[in-house]
Amino acid sequence: MPIKKLHTFFILFLIHLVSFIAVSLYKDFSLSYLLSNNLEFVLYMTTSFFSSFLLGKFSQLKEISDFTQIFKRYFNAFILNTGILSIIFISISSFAPSRILIAGTLFLSFILELIFIYFNYTLKINREVRIKFRFSLSTFTYFLVLLLSLIFYVYYYFRPDLFAKDLLLIIILLPVWFFTSFFVHQYSPLQKVKYWDYFYSLFKSAIIFISLMAFATFMLKYDYNFSLMPFIISIVYSIGSLTLFSVLFIIQTPETTDAVKTKLLRATPEIETEVVEKIESKSEKYSIPNGNPFNPYLQEQLGSIYLRHYLPVFKFIEESIELTSFDIRRAVMIRSADTYNVEVLPNNSYEFYLNLHEINDMRRINHYLIEINKRLVNGGVFVGRIEPLNLRFRRYKNKYPYYLARFFYFFDFLWNRAFAKIPFFQKVYFAFSKGKNRAISLAECLGRLHYCGFSIINLREINNFIYFIAKKGDNPKKGESPSYGPLIKLKRTGKEGRKINVYKMRTMHPYSEYLQKFVFDLGNLKAGGKFQDDFRITGWGKVMRKLWLDEFPMFINFFKGELKLVGVRPLSDHYLSLYSQQLRERRKKFKPGLVPPFYVDLPQSLEEIMASEEKYLDSYEKNPILTDIKYFFLAANNILIKKARSG
Repeated sequence: MPIKKLHTFFILFLIHLVSFIAVSLYKDFSLSYLLSNNLEFVLYMTTSFFSSFLLGKFSQLKEISDFTQIFKRYFNAFILNTGILSIIFISISSFAPSRILIAGTLFLSFILELIFIYFNYTLKINREVRIKFRFSLSTFTYFLVLLLSLIFYVYYYFRPDLFAKDLLLIIILLPVWFFTSFFVHQYSPLQKVKYWDYFYSLFKSAIIFISLMAFATFMLKYDYNFSLMPFIISIVYSIGSLTLFSVLFIIQTPETTDAVKTKLLRATPEIETEVVEKIESKSEKYSIPNGNPFNPYLQEQLGSIYLRHYLPVFKFIEESIELTSFDIRRAVMIRSADTYNVEVLPNNSYEFYLNLHEINDMRRINHYLIEINKRLVNGGVFVGRIEPLNLRFRRYKNKYPYYLARFFYFFDFLWNRAFAKIPFFQKVYFAFSKGKNRAISLAECLGRLHYCGFSIINLREINNFIYFIAKKGDNPKKGESPSYGPLIKLKRTGKEGRKINVYKMRTMHPYSEYLQKFVFDLGNLKAGGKFQDDFRITGWGKVMRKLWLDEFPMFINFFKGELKLVGVRPLSDHYLSLYSQQLRERRKKFKPGLVPPFYVDLPQSLEEIMASEEKYLDSYEKNPILTDIKYFFLAANNILIKKARSG
């Protein structure tokens, strides 16, 4: 945390310096003694600076409107400094500082700091203190049993000879545990807490508990012939309480979710800005079918009331759809992640649905989108927003230095994307996070929308979110299972027009198979017949394609008899629809192959690809065996020697 106020740093430094000297003089230490025995001073000033820096005491406190927040910051720094110093002095058994000097300096400097912040900040900020205590007897019992079990185990089974020596510290340990836990709401009902908020309160309670027990051990057990068991118990209990809470939280949390299950992901932010710009450039202003010729009320209400604090969003909507064609009586404007707000609405009744809450926080995204689809009339519009991966990474870059941002983003990606999709960890993830703040790619978001019956009208980046406008164009897909894992099955057309599942390694984001027509309309085809600017491909997917790793599972189809070694490429329905009717019918007579004629002729356009396949089929009809042998070795030469690739 940067030092935003240099004079605050010097004032606090002076407070600690004066406190140390004042207590030293009170103890009748001469100046020569202080200069020759300065280890206490160096350690004290170092730990004071570290705890102050870590807790943000040098930052711009006038930006905080609540005095309790300032007090907590200084109090936490005081506790942290006390704990660190005590642990250091306990660890250095050969060094014996004055306990009165250390304790007196700590408390005197804290009192002077409170006076400093009172006269500098409280005249301009709210001094009202509101404390709400939530107490659950069952939660209290869980943690009390854990603590008493540790004490019983240590002193009855492990070291019964130490009980009498440690009795005073044990007496101190219990009330310290109770009050530190009580004031950070550790005894709240577990069913009503958010995991990370409660985990943080437990962690904060553990730091305070360990620090105070270290201080008590330092003050009362300075003779190192005595044991440190109560201090050690506080450490073990703190670790155990975090584990106990996590287990209880998982047990008491429902697991329902529609999250994608996949195992191979990489924390690389996709570059999706160009895709958004392309969609914007191609979009035309949309009017709802059979809408009112001119109905200004929705436009007026959005601009003056619902979106008055979101004017860029209003401008985006106004430029993308003809708001005067919508009926305000058939419009919904909310900001919520709760599906209940959709489920209570009648079906096929609304023309316009706006939700300003990002879908990253939806626990069951598909269910939410399908429910909206049911409530909209045909051609009805849904406006929402998402924080895609590239903007999520940008948020980290704006907040932290670049390499620190990449470090934090990696773990964010690991938890909020990878763990959310790996079956073994998925239950744990959703129990802790409630499905909130998920990391989702733009491709997955758009794929889910298409899967749930929507088509995209327009996209725009606004304030680090991608806002989308989608219309209801179809019913949600039924009886289809989106491809999830590293080994995926893609529906392709085989011999005699039969549908076969072609196996490949995943190189695209989940739900990408529902975006084929969308990507084609967006960028058409590039040289070689692949989609132009295909943002569905992941960073690691590009590497796998370059190394041919994604094609190996197709040998499963070869051994099943669905593909032969050389033959025309098995195509999706959409890609096949781009071919001429004559070639589509002719292809049905032949079994597709692993090695297509593409790698022999290396065509550049769709017309050249069709001509290449026609040429192969002509030759194959005359002499099947010799044609496949010839094409196999020619393709092998182009692939291995000339490094030919399909895209």
